[in-house]
Amino acid sequence: MRRFWQRVTVLIIVSLCTAVSAAALGDAETSQTEERSLPPMNWKNVQTGMEIRVTGKVRLVGNVPFSELVITDNEGNDWYINQDSRPALSGHEQEIVTVRAVVHREKIVLANGKRLNDRRVLDDVEIVQ
Repeated sequence: MRRFWQRVTVLIIVSLCTAVSAAALGDAETSQTEERSLPPMNWKNVQTGMEIRVTGKVRLVGNVPFSELVITDNEGNDWYINQDSRPALSGHEQEIVTVRAVVHREKIVLANGKRLNDRRVLDDVEIVQ
């Protein structure tokens, strides 16, 4: 009878180890898939340092010499393009593109001290579509 319980104990331990290993491998595959296909990001909830995916129309805004490139998403939100990433998108003006980038927020304060919504600026822009 003692041998029986020893074998049952060994089978239980082996089964648990196998289940834990399978779960760990499944989590690793899921996290790699999530990294490759980033979800679209909500303009209000985005935080500095997040890698995001944005789809929208590339537009040139402002007046020379202060013109800037932005991507305007379907909700009308503007995602400003960092000057270093501008060459990658300058040939796509008025086109709808999907990009992957790292975002940072810049605070905007008027001369009278009134705060406006933060500007969302995209760094390290890479065209996905």
